Amino acid sequence: MAARRAVQAEGYFDLDVTVEGPLVKPPHSCFLDGVQVSTGATMGKRNLEWVEADRIVVRVANTRTGKVAEVRPTAALIEIVTSLKPRPETVGDEDAQDRDDDALEALARRIARMPQQEILSVTSAAE
Repeated sequence: MAARRAVQAEGYFDLDVTVEGPLVKPPHSCFLDGVQVSTGATMGKRNLEWVEADRIVVRVANTRTGKVAEVRPTAALIEIVTSLKPRPETVGDEDAQDRDDDALEALARRIARMPQQEILSVTSAAE
């Protein structure tokens, strides 16, 4: 959403989004889910692309105006997200699943309360 605001996008169809990063498997690959929800860019609309790289960088371009922004998660955000360790599958253990769900929700709420500058770096970029 920060990138959409930075490029002054009015809708979901006037964006091209490129996500670079080591997103082969969770938890890092879950970052793509958040990008899709917050930007509205999807693989289906063909306005979202993922490129393998060492670090996560989201490049958002407004296709109407040419404005481009880059968003990078801070080290603090990566540390928080990767701190949640999935438990081994325990078939039929609904209590364990409920505890995992509660922990995940608490983590999401914690991140949502954080000031943007603590979790993201947003800069203008040349296309």
